[in-house]
Amino acid sequence: MLSSVRLDGTTACMTIKGATDTAVFHAYVRAILLPTLRPGDIVIMDNIAPHKAPPTLALIAAASASVLFLPACLLPLTSTD
Repeated sequence: MLSSVRLDGTTACMTIKGATDTAVFHAYVRAILLPTLRPGDIVIMDNIAPHKAPPTLALIAAASASVLFLPACLLPLTSTD
C-alpha cells in the first residue's frame, strides 16, 4: 500500500500486488497524490531511491509543492547490548 496523510486526516491511497519500485511510485504520485496536492504543500518521504527519481520530483514541483526527505537511519535496527 502506498499512502499519504494530510494534517486534516485525508489520505491518497493506492494498493498494488508486489513490491514498489521507481515506476510504481511514479505512477502513484502522478495518478493518486498529484491531484490532491495544493500549492505550498510539503511532501515528506523516506530517503530511498524510488522517492528520489527526477521525473517524480518534477511532478511534485510542478504542483508547486516541495519535498523533504527523512534523514537516513543512523541507529542500528537491532541491539546487541
